[in-house]
Amino acid sequence: MAMPNDGNGNPQPDHSRTGTPDDTHLLNTQSPSPTPINRRNALIGAGIIGAAGAVGAGIGVVAANQASSPVSKYTPPPVRAKVGISAEDGIHPGNSFTVDVADGHLKSVTVTDSEDRELAGELNDEATQWTSQGTMLAEQEYTVAATAVSDDDLEEDFTESFTTGEVEAGNFAVSWAAPVDDDAVGVGAPIIVQFTKPAPDKVEVEKLLHVESEKGHNGAWRWKDNTTIIYRTEEYWDPNQTVTFTANFKNAYLGNDEWGTESFSTEMKIGRERITKIDMPTCEMEIFVDGAKDRTYPTSGGKPGWETPSGTYLVMNHEGTVRMRPNVPEDDPEYYDLDVDWSTRMSNSGIYVHSAPWSEADQGKNNVSHGCLNLMPKRAKWFHETSLRGDPIQVTNTDSHLEWWDGWSYWQLTFDEWKEGSALV
Repeated sequence: MAMPNDGNGNPQPDHSRTGTPDDTHLLNTQSPSPTPINRRNALIGAGIIGAAGAVGAGIGVVAANQASSPVSKYTPPPVRAKVGISAEDGIHPGNSFTVDVADGHLKSVTVTDSEDRELAGELNDEATQWTSQGTMLAEQEYTVAATAVSDDDLEEDFTESFTTGEVEAGNFAVSWAAPVDDDAVGVGAPIIVQFTKPAPDKVEVEKLLHVESEKGHNGAWRWKDNTTIIYRTEEYWDPNQTVTFTANFKNAYLGNDEWGTESFSTEMKIGRERITKIDMPTCEMEIFVDGAKDRTYPTSGGKPGWETPSGTYLVMNHEGTVRMRPNVPEDDPEYYDLDVDWSTRMSNSGIYVHSAPWSEADQGKNNVSHGCLNLMPKRAKWFHETSLRGDPIQVTNTDSHLEWWDGWSYWQLTFDEWKEGSALV
C-alpha cells in the first residue's frame, strides 16, 4: 500500500486509520480538528433522543401508577339461610310436618298452639331438618318460630303460622271427678276420674291429663280399670293450697282414630294437715294437726277374728247415720242390725269411725268391735264434723293388712309401685 505524501514527495501520517499504538498516542496527545455537524442531522438526533426519553418517561409513569393503584376485586353478597315448613292450613292434626333449612343449619325450633302449649319435635343429626312428633289438636292454630345460622355464620329468624283441619269427634269425656269443684280435702286426697266409656288408648288419654298445685308436688296416675284413673302424690300434699286438675280433651287425639269433644277442669282446696294415728294394742287415737298433737281419744277397734286391718286409710265420706249389719247369717251370734250415728267412712269394706255408746266401757282398754273404730258419741260427732275427705288415718300393730284397692287406701303402695299402674311407664 502507498503511503500518503505532502505533495513534495515527503511521506505523511495517515490520520484516517485508528486502533494502532501510534494512533492511540496521537489521539492522547493531540486534539483532532472538530468535524462539522450538519444542523438538520443534529436536530433529528435530538428529536430521536427526546422522543425516546419521553417514551421512557411515559412508561415509567404508567408503571408507577400501576404500582400505586389498588387492584379492584368482586365481593359476592353474604349467604343467608332459607327456612321453610311443610305444613299448610288444613293439615290433618294426625300428620307430622317438617321445618327445613337451606344454606345453613337450624339453631332452634319451637312450635306452640294458641294456648302456648309446645309441640314436641326432633332435629336430624345435621340440624337441617326438624320433624314434629305426636299428634296436634284439631282446628288449632300453631306457630313455628325458628332461628337458623347460614354458612356465612349469619342468624336468620323465621316465624310462620298454620291451622289444623277439622275432625269427627267421638263421645269420650270425663263423666265425673272427685273431689268436686272447690271441695276442701285433706293432705292425702287422691284425684279420681271416671270416664264415659273405656279409654280408646290409655297412653294418649293419660298424656292429656294435667295436675297443677300452687306449692308444687310430684305425683303420678294409675289406671284402676279401663274407665277409671287415679292420681296420687309421692308425699302428702303441702297444706293450705289449691290444686287444679284438667283433662285437655277438646279436639285432641285419644287413640284408635277417636277425637275428644270437650275438656274438663276442676279445683280442690287442700286444707290444714290432720293425721290420725291409732295404735290398736293400746286402744288410743292420737290426732295431729299441722305436725302437733291436738288431742288423744280412747277408742276400741276390731276384736280377734274381726281385727281392724293395719295400714293408711283416708277419710272417704261423712255419712251421718248408717244402718250396719255384718256379713254373717242372722242367726249367727255375731249378727247385729243397728243404725249407727256420726259414721265417717274409711273403706269400701265397711270400716268407719263412728259413735258407739255401747262400747264406752271398753274404749281405751279393749278392742271389741267388728272392725270399726268406736268413739263415745260427742267425740264421734267432733271427728265427723271436723275431718276432711282425704285426711289420713293410720292404723298400726294388727295382724290384718289393708289392701290398696279397698276404698281410698292408695297409700298402701309405695310410690314406685303406684307408678307401675301408669300407661306412660
